[in-house]
Amino acid sequence: MAAPLTEQAEGDSGSLIHDFTEVFFNNEVKVTYRIVSMPRCLWIWIGDSPLLSNLSVHTARGADALPSAAKLLHAFESDFGTSLGNRLAKKLPEKMVHLAWHLKP
Repeated sequence: MAAPLTEQAEGDSGSLIHDFTEVFFNNEVKVTYRIVSMPRCLWIWIGDSPLLSNLSVHTARGADALPSAAKLLHAFESDFGTSLGNRLAKKLPEKMVHLAWHLKP
């Protein structure tokens, strides 16, 4: 069951912040999401604890282009961030996607 979505505008910059939490596996794992949408950039953080252990940046030059990706922080051997970031960048070619995540394997 998802926690209530909170949304707040950040001044005149056109930025929006969305925070929500979801509980998985019979209330054993609580995952928090923070999405910051800016005019030309999208910042997403997904985590089960307040850490920044994986960070990647993704961009696409058009809807048909294969997205470019760069891993800036990489603590876990997983392609979760790369595949999710590439899919988001392909769907949002006008924005640079920053994806940060910390989920225990």
